[in-house]
Amino acid sequence: RLEQNRTKASYNPDDEVQLPHGGWMDRYEYPNRKGEYPLTGVTWVEASQRCSQSGKRLCGVYEWEQACSADEHAFSMGRHYLKGGCALELDEAVPSGTMETCINSHGLRDMSGSVWEWTSSGFEAPLLSAGLPVEMTELAEIRGGSWMVEPQKGLCRPSDGYPVTSKNMGYEDVGFRCCRGEEWKPQGLSWGSAQLKGAQCPKDMVGIGLFCIDRYEYPNQKGELPQGTLSWEEAQTACDTQGKRLCTEAEWTLACEGPEWKGYPHGAEYVSKKCASKDRALGAKLADSGTHESCQTPDGVFDMTGNVWEWTQLDSGDGGVLRGGGSMLSAGLGRCRSRAFISDASTQLVDVGTRCCVDANKTR
Repeated sequence: RLEQNRTKASYNPDDEVQLPHGGWMDRYEYPNRKGEYPLTGVTWVEASQRCSQSGKRLCGVYEWEQACSADEHAFSMGRHYLKGGCALELDEAVPSGTMETCINSHGLRDMSGSVWEWTSSGFEAPLLSAGLPVEMTELAEIRGGSWMVEPQKGLCRPSDGYPVTSKNMGYEDVGFRCCRGEEWKPQGLSWGSAQLKGAQCPKDMVGIGLFCIDRYEYPNQKGELPQGTLSWEEAQTACDTQGKRLCTEAEWTLACEGPEWKGYPHGAEYVSKKCASKDRALGAKLADSGTHESCQTPDGVFDMTGNVWEWTQLDSGDGGVLRGGGSMLSAGLGRCRSRAFISDASTQLVDVGTRCCVDANKTR
């Protein structure tokens, strides 16, 4: 265990920000004082105790994400990464509030960078704790990145890497902040066909908003293996030949997790074996589409996490990006937001496929 950053400052419980969805969050990382170094080297239990001593609690993971991503920005500093905007890619931690531009529209500071932050949310996945001593197998989710990580680890809503760590360990780049009031959690609402208002979709597709999305991964046939080893161009051609198109990244995300950011197509929590992804190292092995009945959205779109990564069209229109995770417990922990940072569009892997979309047709 690494030695604690022994800041001498007492905790300031009064500098809080009221959140739009309810509750309050500390403006800075603990001890919640501008100009003081964040406290690190504390375990999850110790962090929880420090918050509870002041009538507060650790922030929930979805509550933290909602608070960080004001105006749906990718980083707490804004929509795009600005080098030097937050304390990322540095050689050491910095005092709270040092990075003047690392503030969101709520007034919260340093939610991207400086230190990772414990959340109250636990996580169970045998692969991540396999081979560890018993005292290290209890995991909790962390958010925000630290001074030593690359920008994509500092996203408000992580899509790369494994943002969890052992509850019973302290780390030099993991701290926390406290929250107060009732914890916000996603409600798991249905957001699909009820919004179509007269739009029609082909029978093998599901209506979401003003577009239709394949119910299953390409070739969109229940009980058949999805097509893997598709390059970016092959994925486009596959949809084109069916009179469809690739889904945009925004469409795909809305279909998978909805406006409430509920995390997984089936709900807010990761459940081992719920979807077609192995949380142990057995190698890539695909499952027939639709055979994991519990791995579907409230609107009946199957396998949006696990099985194959799916090519989508970047919202900018400039190329494609893989979403949703593959047959292994993938970067981003298999959440809807899981995003493969692959720059080679010709990549062909057994667990890389796609699914298609079309614009919904209005009835008269």
